[in-house]
Amino acid sequence: MEKLEDYGGPRFVNDTFYFGICKEQIEQHETADARKKELEEELQSVEYESPEYWGIEKELSEVSEEWWRSGTIVIVFAAMCLEALIYDYGARNTSDNYFDRYLDHLSPVAKWVVVPQIITGDSINRDGQAFELLQKLFRKRNELVHSKSEQVPLDYKEALVDRIEGNKSDFEEAVADAMRAVFKVTSEMRSMHPESINFAWYDPGEHGNGPYQKYT
Repeated sequence: MEKLEDYGGPRFVNDTFYFGICKEQIEQHETADARKKELEEELQSVEYESPEYWGIEKELSEVSEEWWRSGTIVIVFAAMCLEALIYDYGARNTSDNYFDRYLDHLSPVAKWVVVPQIITGDSINRDGQAFELLQKLFRKRNELVHSKSEQVPLDYKEALVDRIEGNKSDFEEAVADAMRAVFKVTSEMRSMHPESINFAWYDPGEHGNGPYQKYT
């Protein structure tokens, strides 16, 4: 995708493309979430192991897989969006050579602290919500892309159930926080550097009335 800037000329960038994927997938995630809850309720109202029960169970399994899949995509692509965005912002306002030589070795979170400081003399508030969400997003992204297996406590059914339910709750929070991270970080940057076109596209007013508006 090509984004035009007042300085530095046109560049090929991917941050808006990645966030577009986030927007599509959060809609699918919320649709799956609503259907999953309906099926869970239906499952409680039919006879256990009846043909109807197994029909509902089959659909629930399929919908749950979509819930996990779409949520994972939201988290990973939100992180990709913010990593691509901070590179483009930094390279436009310094140069590709400068960024690659002196800044690209930093972690994505550190880039969001250091790069605005170099360009504007100000830095993202490290005690604020945007920075907290940024840190949580990249921790969760790293957990997903560097996944590690672990022992399942099969001897303790209650502990296993609690763990599964806890994982679902944590994951749902992480999905919502991924969307919030993009909107909150770019909102703070618009205040810090209003002249930059990099962050204008992320103004909630640019995105209609989709379900992602609740995360702004």
